[in-house]
Amino acid sequence: MILLTCFFLSGATALIYEVIWVRLLALTFGNTVYAIGIVLTSFMSGLSLGSLLFGRWADRGNNLLKGYGILEIGIALSVLMSPLLLELVSKAYLTLSITTMPLWTVSIIRYLLSFVVLLIPTTLMGGTLPVLSRYFIHSESELEKRLGVLYALNTLGGVLGTFLVGFILIRILGLNATLKITAVLNICIGAVSYYLGMKHISGISPEPLSDKQSFEKNQGYGFALIAFFLSGFAAMAYEIAWNRLLVGVIGSTTYSFSIILIGYLSGIGLGSFFVARISASRRLGLLHFSIIEILIGITCFSTLYTFPLLPPMMLKGMQLAGESYYGVLLVQMFIVLFFIIIPTSFFGATFPIIAAVYSGGPDHRGRNIGNIYAANTFGAILGSSLAAFLFLPVFGGSHTIKIATILNMLIGMAGFYVLGKKRTFAFAAILMIIPFIPAKIADETLVTGVSIYGNRKDFKLEPGEQHFLYLKEGLNATIAVTTNSDGSITLSTNGKADGSTGEDMSTQMALAYFPLLLHDRPEHVLVIGYGTGVTVNAAVSFPGVRKVDSVEIEPAVLEAARLFEHAGVASASHPNVEIFLDDARSHIIASQSTFDVIISEPSNPWINGIGNLFSKNFYDVAISKLNKGGVYCQWVQLYGLRSEDLKMIINTFSSTFANTTVWHSNPADIMLIGSTDEFGEIDYQGLSAKLKGEVTDNLRAYLNIYEPLDFLSYYMTGPDGVRAMTNKAPLNSDDLPLLEFNAPFSLYADTAVQNNTLLQANLRIPDIKGYTSDRNFRQDFFFRKILNYNKLHIPVDRSWATYVNPEMLDYIIKRDTALRFAYPQRTKSIQETFDYPSMNFTADYEDLDILLTAATDVITENNYDNAREYVHRIEKAPIHLVKHSQFYARAGAVLLKANKFKKALEFLKKSNDINPYDYRASIALADLYVHFRELDLACTHYKIAQALLNNEMQYKVSDKVERYCLKEG
Repeated sequence: MILLTCFFLSGATALIYEVIWVRLLALTFGNTVYAIGIVLTSFMSGLSLGSLLFGRWADRGNNLLKGYGILEIGIALSVLMSPLLLELVSKAYLTLSITTMPLWTVSIIRYLLSFVVLLIPTTLMGGTLPVLSRYFIHSESELEKRLGVLYALNTLGGVLGTFLVGFILIRILGLNATLKITAVLNICIGAVSYYLGMKHISGISPEPLSDKQSFEKNQGYGFALIAFFLSGFAAMAYEIAWNRLLVGVIGSTTYSFSIILIGYLSGIGLGSFFVARISASRRLGLLHFSIIEILIGITCFSTLYTFPLLPPMMLKGMQLAGESYYGVLLVQMFIVLFFIIIPTSFFGATFPIIAAVYSGGPDHRGRNIGNIYAANTFGAILGSSLAAFLFLPVFGGSHTIKIATILNMLIGMAGFYVLGKKRTFAFAAILMIIPFIPAKIADETLVTGVSIYGNRKDFKLEPGEQHFLYLKEGLNATIAVTTNSDGSITLSTNGKADGSTGEDMSTQMALAYFPLLLHDRPEHVLVIGYGTGVTVNAAVSFPGVRKVDSVEIEPAVLEAARLFEHAGVASASHPNVEIFLDDARSHIIASQSTFDVIISEPSNPWINGIGNLFSKNFYDVAISKLNKGGVYCQWVQLYGLRSEDLKMIINTFSSTFANTTVWHSNPADIMLIGSTDEFGEIDYQGLSAKLKGEVTDNLRAYLNIYEPLDFLSYYMTGPDGVRAMTNKAPLNSDDLPLLEFNAPFSLYADTAVQNNTLLQANLRIPDIKGYTSDRNFRQDFFFRKILNYNKLHIPVDRSWATYVNPEMLDYIIKRDTALRFAYPQRTKSIQETFDYPSMNFTADYEDLDILLTAATDVITENNYDNAREYVHRIEKAPIHLVKHSQFYARAGAVLLKANKFKKALEFLKKSNDINPYDYRASIALADLYVHFRELDLACTHYKIAQALLNNEMQYKVSDKVERYCLKEG
């Protein structure tokens, strides 16, 4: 019992090491599929090698318990050396990266370095199962039972290890402390085993084996190795495909990936344990293995039908869990087990059975168990590689599952053929029709975003007015571009919105322009995360910028970004833009370039791996890549992020960039802008000189910035305020990645108001030189600040009223209130705002929004006389700088209803030029063309609208298409 407990704990330590090694190597090599694949391949290769070598040693060993104890102690000692070796590997990789070697050469050397580092501990790990199996298994009849128990205990130990490292140890202790404590546990396991070996406990030492069946004549012996190799290949192909599918449902936090691994290992362990129980009463053989392979194929294929059930289950579970993230984690675990527990249990059942088939005589048992384990592991290496790099990106998850299903069923059929079971073989051949049954997981179920947005009251699993313009299962994630009800389009990653032509435009523009405006002479810019390409395009168009590099981890994002070119984004093809497909951290570490400005706009830090871009260690590397006077800009969201974690992010950033300033871009986003030098006083006149041309056009359109004072109204605080706000906040580091483990717990919390209050409490006034107004800068700053907060719908701090004209503050409050009423009470409030003496319409989108809202309300009441005033204002408003397509679409619709056909046509064509994916503008344009009797154009735009609408919404135009697009019409 003591030894079994030791082997259970050994399984736990192995998984802890694997997770930590993946994390440590990812800090240098990155989080791409390729980089992680190299690490896992190195890990599994060592296991295979160890099982081969020590399986042979086990057949010759005199004291297997002492040998097992030495293996465990050897694992611990080599693991303790691994951090130092990994550091040497990182330095060697960085040295190689600056050479002129081809990329593929560097990649091969990177693989070899990883292999060398992990070789000794993983080889020793691979030897533990065959050695202990050789010790415990006394006879042929015991093989399946005892091997099943050993494999089950070791695998279920892996479940414990995954839970501990994924939920507790790293979060509390950090990577290095967890590694050391786990190594101490291995030493204890080894010491206990060695002590038992010295004592020669009665009933433990191996007894003479008594097998009647000869090694050569064992039925199916020659078939077993190949079959189990292919079975391992299929099993890992399933795991890769299921991982991608499940991430779209349960999310991509570090906890989600741990839960998926726990579910996978739990099934394997339970299946192996189940075989051990059955084999106690009856012998299992090749026939049973073949039947299980057929069942694996059928149950895995059935996941194509069970997967559509998961998003509704997740949504219901989130509703029951409320704001409790622990409750959500339980829901995620239930969903994973529901989805994969049956097929993975069959996976676990195959090992003890096929090992018995291949076992042979007593003199070869250790070797043969090692051989069969190695064959399965090598199959897993090949299966994971092909699935990740070929099957998934080329064929998609559904077809990857079908390919693996076909392989499992062919293995089963081959087993029946070897046994001469003609009838069973024929029946299995009939079942081969199953993987060819038309079955494909619907595209929209891959990117529902239910794990992210399911807690919202208005969230629906049905696509509604969304329409997919692009969807691809890429190398690292599933990327989609969808149209929205407001006519904008959104880029999403695994269902998480990462950029759009709607409300995100303000942040995407600010990320480029704000740090560039604060730099004296920016020439070379790096943008982390290509996304929609809006930020890259804005940066490359900034005066004086000669080159913009952008590093993007997912190739499919670049394909999807082409759909955003209608918003003025054509940066990928710009001669001064260079795109690098790589992990951002790995790229910056290895890059020999230096930059004037680095702009970091990764996804949210609760996503697995993203926290590495918010760590103290990474910022220390990044600042070394900045030229003198260089500027670093970091995007941070205020929603779904506790104030404690926000303070930690700001404190970590400012610990590297002592001169840190904080800026708003919209109510939910801020930017941390730091410099290698002190900013000192901001040159007001210098800003005025920079605000011209396309820069000003975009800033006016998306951020309402006309002059430097408008730009400065987005300023929140400087170094003094940062220090006051982040006092005693912890740091997020590579060793203790608190952000990645803490952030998911506030994912569903409404934190924007709380975080805005925190920022307001630490507001500081920027240091300005060259401000020539007759008025006091403090008063002007607060006045613009209040105006800006009103536009951003951020509650205004009443204490600021002492710095501004009370009448103007009253107007601002009135204007803010006007849009908060429901129709029809809203109309009266808007009219009161219009009557206010200080009302003066500009190209300010908020003022125009009130105008459009009023006009729409009145026209809805069929009161065209009262609508004339609003329509007249819309016609005369100086809107030529507005780039919001939805403004022109709404204004065009109002003018159309008011019978202002020519002006309506002008507005609707403008909307269509800015965003050709707005179906509402297309419908309104088609209606106008019908009025002008230009039926061909009407038909074209009705068809465009029909194509942009999903099946549930096509009723809006389908009858018009039939009416105006028929030749005889």
